[in-house]
Amino acid sequence: MISAIPIVTLNTTMKLIRRLLRFTIVFVILSLLSVWISNRQVNAASTGLLYTNVKEVPHNKVGLLLGTGKYLTSGFLNRYYKNRIEAAVALYKAGKIDFILVSADNSRKDYDEPTTMKEDLIRNGIPEEKIYCSSSHQ
Repeated sequence: MISAIPIVTLNTTMKLIRRLLRFTIVFVILSLLSVWISNRQVNAASTGLLYTNVKEVPHNKVGLLLGTGKYLTSGFLNRYYKNRIEAAVALYKAGKIDFILVSADNSRKDYDEPTTMKEDLIRNGIPEEKIYCSSSHQ
């Protein structure tokens, strides 16, 4: 007895490819639309809250300095680290903040962003007593 084996025809294969292509196109369009809408919402919510000039920043008692690694895996200085340290120093020296709260990763004994950032802030003239670290090792 010969059993019936379904044969996938070229027509069936083409229908499957078309469905997959339609799904992919719709998925890509919805993804891009989602990113675009999110970007517009962030831009609208942050209007008037972003500053490019230290003089425009209102005074705050505490400035939050978010952590990042000082060096990239390539060994080069991380520009985000450099820019964050420079911004915190500029805000403190301009009298825009009274204290700096360093919030960074120190989850491993061999990796301690808060201490590294604190040391660089002190090297840049910020008094140690004006720097607080959100760290269990401090």
